Amino acid sequence: MDIVERSPCVSNKDMLEKCSLFLKILDTKVERTIGRGKAVEKVLVPKYKTHPDTYNKIVRSVQYYKRLYEEELQLLEQLKHKQVEFRSYQLQIIQDGTEILKNHRFLYLAMEVRTGKTLTSLGIAMNTKASNVLFITKKKAISSIENDYALLSPGYNLKVINYESLHLVSDLAKWDLVICDEAHSMGAFPKPSLRADMVRKLITKYDPMVILLSGTPTPESYSQMYHQVYGIRNNPFRSFKNFYRFCDTYVDVKEKKINGLFIKDYSHGKKSILDAMRPYTINYTQVEAGFTSKVTEEVLEVSLKQSTYELINKLKRDLVIEGKSEVIL
Repeated sequence: MDIVERSPCVSNKDMLEKCSLFLKILDTKVERTIGRGKAVEKVLVPKYKTHPDTYNKIVRSVQYYKRLYEEELQLLEQLKHKQVEFRSYQLQIIQDGTEILKNHRFLYLAMEVRTGKTLTSLGIAMNTKASNVLFITKKKAISSIENDYALLSPGYNLKVINYESLHLVSDLAKWDLVICDEAHSMGAFPKPSLRADMVRKLITKYDPMVILLSGTPTPESYSQMYHQVYGIRNNPFRSFKNFYRFCDTYVDVKEKKINGLFIKDYSHGKKSILDAMRPYTINYTQVEAGFTSKVTEEVLEVSLKQSTYELINKLKRDLVIEGKSEVIL
């Protein structure tokens, strides 16, 4: 929709006031005298000559930001008696994310660590009027997400499960929204990981709205985006039947020599991958959230116990390790 674009860090209320002021100026009229003799009369005419396309754009903008502001007030009213208090930027992301989901049924929340992407996603689920929400995450995060859900007490049912237990998902519920935490963990290529394949089958079966969450969507290569989204019906790469056809357009495929053999290297994904994802993505950083300190991560290479190497080899061979408390796929 052709509207006045939002200025950085400007609220819906401020944008509404700004566009309303524009419209008021364009609607300003002055008195003019027309005609001659007895036929003379005074009429009100527009003070400024405005192209109809420009005028209509301002009218649409006022309507658009008025609707968003009213929805924001409704959301605040819903949250008034909750035990959770959203930050102002989270409320804005909830609104923007809801709009993207309505338009595309798919949203990628690329919010850095500690900016509250999990709670924000639960807020979006509430704002979309979802009934049955499936939240897929790592096992250690399940209790924390369930606690946030209890404090928020929204009007939908929530099932929180870890990726390794996806095969246990019950058919009793019709999932109309699926949230995938740590979505970058599904980014293996050129072949999809078992995790990505299981999520794809789940999405294909229920055709839900989908929210992907990650602080680092493509930590090593832009090519990691393909299998994160390939199971989503409205993803921007849906016209490519597999990763290799996707590479024809979006990856600078090279060759590298390993143990005397030349193999294809698909890690040089182009920036156009992120450009294609832009309509579905909301990015938010710690700096934008007002954090004065920033968490940085460093990868340290260390020697491991022999037993760890044996587990790695078993995992490569069998693709699964079943322990006393967890299953590693």
